[in-house]
Amino acid sequence: MLLPYLYANPNWFGHGSRCLTPLDDAAVLRRWQEQWGAQLFFATGPYLELVVDRPPLDPRGDAQAATELFAYCGDTVQDAVRAGNGMARSTMWSLWWD
Repeated sequence: MLLPYLYANPNWFGHGSRCLTPLDDAAVLRRWQEQWGAQLFFATGPYLELVVDRPPLDPRGDAQAATELFAYCGDTVQDAVRAGNGMARSTMWSLWWD
């Protein structure tokens, strides 16, 4: 399982009022694992930290990752262009929800 015990963890309460289910989260994170080697590193409160083994380095991959990060976590990624120029290329993706 990609997210062992994440939803039984009282320290991670997820993404606030967003209407995502644990299955939605698992699907997104599984896709990122397959595409970019993203692995869940840390989860607490409204925060998720992912270590990314193969971040996108080309413009098309940057745009794709930034768009997906923006769609999943608009609280962190408020500007997809900036995310594509920075966060998407990083080996650490830090996400938080209000």
